[in-house]
Amino acid sequence: YIFLDVCDFPQEHFNTWNMYMAMSQKQIDWLINKALKVKEGTDIIITAHSFTFPSKIKNGTVSDDNDERIYYLNYIFDAYKKGEKLNKKFGADEFEISVDADFSSCERGNIIGCFAGHYHRDIIEHSDAGIPYMYIANFMMYNEAGHVLERVDGEKSEMIFDMVTIDRKEKTIYLTRVGAGEDRVVKY
Repeated sequence: YIFLDVCDFPQEHFNTWNMYMAMSQKQIDWLINKALKVKEGTDIIITAHSFTFPSKIKNGTVSDDNDERIYYLNYIFDAYKKGEKLNKKFGADEFEISVDADFSSCERGNIIGCFAGHYHRDIIEHSDAGIPYMYIANFMMYNEAGHVLERVDGEKSEMIFDMVTIDRKEKTIYLTRVGAGEDRVVKY
C-alpha cells in the first residue's frame, strides 16, 4: 500500500484557508525512488485524497487548480505500469515538479488500482495503461447529476463504506457497499 499526501505543500503558498492539492518534490522523489521500488510482481494499491481523472488528461481538460497540481501522478503511474522512462517537468513556479524516472530497467510491481474519495461520488475510470482509478462516495454522497443523495439516520443509508476484495487470479476488484450506494466490480 502506498498512501500519498496530495496536500503536502506549505499553506503559506495559498491566499485562503482552502485546501488545495499539491505535492512536494520530496514526496515525488520518495514515490519514484523508494515506494515504487518493490520486488517484481508485487501488488500495489495506491490511495490519496484525490487523483486527476484519466479522462480529463485524455481529453485535455485538466483545468482546475487541484487537477493541475497533481495530474503528473497519472503520468508516473502509467510510465511505471508500462515500464517506460519519464523525464519531464510539470507545473510552474513553486508548484513545479521534476520527474526523472526510468522504469524500463527496474523490477516493477503491479499497480492494481488507485483509491480516492475527494469527489464524494462512486466513479471508476481507467488510465491509458489500464490502471483503475476508483472514487468512493463518503459522508456527503452525490449522484451522477451532482445532487446530494438522501441519507437516513438509523437506516442502512446512514452508512457508507466499501469492503474491498481482490481476486488476483481473475484480476478483478470487488467493491461491496455497506450502506448507501451499490456494489461495483472492476477489472485491472
